[in-house]
Amino acid sequence: MNKTEQDILYLVSCAIHQIKPNVEGMDFEKISKMAMSHTISSMVCMALESAGIKVDVLMDQKNKAIRKVMLLDSEREKIFSLFEKAGIWYLPLKGVILKEMYLVYGMRQMADNDILFDSTYRKEVKDIFLSLGYEIESYNKGNHDVYLKSPVYNYEMHVSLFDKSIPGFLEYYTQLEKKCADQGLNRHMDVNDAYVYIIAHAYKHFIFSGTGIRTLIDIYVYNESCSLDINYINEQCKILGIQDYEKEVREMAYKLFDVPNNDFSSLTKEELEYVEYYFTSGTYGTAKQRMKNEIHKFELEGSKHAKAKYVFRRLFPTVSWFKNHSKLLETYPILIPFYAVFRIITKIFTSWRKWTSEIKNILFMD
Repeated sequence: MNKTEQDILYLVSCAIHQIKPNVEGMDFEKISKMAMSHTISSMVCMALESAGIKVDVLMDQKNKAIRKVMLLDSEREKIFSLFEKAGIWYLPLKGVILKEMYLVYGMRQMADNDILFDSTYRKEVKDIFLSLGYEIESYNKGNHDVYLKSPVYNYEMHVSLFDKSIPGFLEYYTQLEKKCADQGLNRHMDVNDAYVYIIAHAYKHFIFSGTGIRTLIDIYVYNESCSLDINYINEQCKILGIQDYEKEVREMAYKLFDVPNNDFSSLTKEELEYVEYYFTSGTYGTAKQRMKNEIHKFELEGSKHAKAKYVFRRLFPTVSWFKNHSKLLETYPILIPFYAVFRIITKIFTSWRKWTSEIKNILFMD
């Protein structure tokens, strides 16, 4: 762990606990760059401000974060009002809930708002967003649709909490949706189920393309803000197969943020490598990390040519990938071979440089 990473962890911990940090010897330019790459500029800015340090780029990020949260909150209430008029149930997710647990408004930055809704009203929801002036970035291509509007509005509207990419997750959360069915239109998970979902979502990112340091921060803040039933959480995580991940990520979050300290010498080599994985993944993971994770998965499965198998799978995905990618292909799987050929031809003309660059990265990967 380098000094900038240590300083970031220390400043975040100070912001969470509202403690004035000792900023002597810090490189604010490097800190700012890293904070922005992990979407934690606002809380880092707040920690530095408490020490009398104002970094222009961080101040700008903090002000934008506060403004964005305000706009998303206001717009979300308008959207929910229209949902209720149309008889559509909805359930806010992740950051919409988490941001309320941070001590200062705008400390927890938001890229978008994630909302689960009644999938039978998918077209009606699309019409509501279009009536509000939104553009469709993605619709009916997976388990969520994406709607955008200037200047900062971004809503991910989920028809299910997971797809079929992780065995058992879709089935588990389909049952959980039924558990909330008697709540009326404005639905919510209880604090324990919401926590398990946050862990499950983090795990999905962790094993595919990685997840950033903000995940560890969220998990610490959630645990400190809520009275949780650990036995129930362990049982649910065991059903999902993520009990080890939950334990690891929670324990690491406490080691990093429970006591503001810029000395991490007590961490073992394995723990330092674990933290470094989060730091190298950016906020939502990276394509490079996803590639490494996929190749490593093939290695664990005993493949002697993991890199070649990865390249083959990039060119020729599994049938389940095609079904998850398109509702049409899920309904009419007979079309998959034709789409597979069309996909390769399209990639040759539109993304050939990107694909050849990826292959070079694979060949020269450590």
